[in-house]
Amino acid sequence: MPNLAGCAPEPAPNARPVEIDAFRTSGRTSDENTCQQCPRDLGVVPGIARNGMELRATVRNNVPGMQYDIKRTRKERIFHLDKDGWHSYTGPGRDDDTDNSDETLTPVNGHIYSIDQPGLIDPQDPGAPADATGWVQKLTMKEWVMMRTGPTAEWKPASNDFYWYSVVWLTKVGDTWQTDAARSEIKEGSINVDTKEP
Repeated sequence: MPNLAGCAPEPAPNARPVEIDAFRTSGRTSDENTCQQCPRDLGVVPGIARNGMELRATVRNNVPGMQYDIKRTRKERIFHLDKDGWHSYTGPGRDDDTDNSDETLTPVNGHIYSIDQPGLIDPQDPGAPADATGWVQKLTMKEWVMMRTGPTAEWKPASNDFYWYSVVWLTKVGDTWQTDAARSEIKEGSINVDTKEP
């Protein structure tokens, strides 16, 4: 019988070079995630009308010079409530990967990361009409990892697709917009945003 001591197991056939394998929506971003926007609060964050998430991908057999990028697309719908009921419009479906400040792309302990905190810059200015009493943002996202072997090589898909969604729900109390934590959520999976009401 041959001596197999010290032999690394062969990777499974068709194994992806990268696997998106963790999604967090509570606590704070991981210590090994050192993106420019980190640290951040995760989950439904009261008072700022935002929901935070952290996605982790595990890199298999990384070699020096390998480059990674985490891509994201989004589909969005905004709703507001007034005396005549709910009104809505569809935001532009677009590439949501405008820069890398929300990503850690050099593997740390074999991991790379992305974060997001969708919602409002100003929680008291959702852009709703003055008589609105409710405002909702529904987002559904897809993320995946691209990789290349060097700065002049072609980028290629390297991971599974990962889906997550966010609902930020605000209610106006007097003249103040407040986060409705019971209706706001951020979770793994996808949702249909093309509905008449939230």
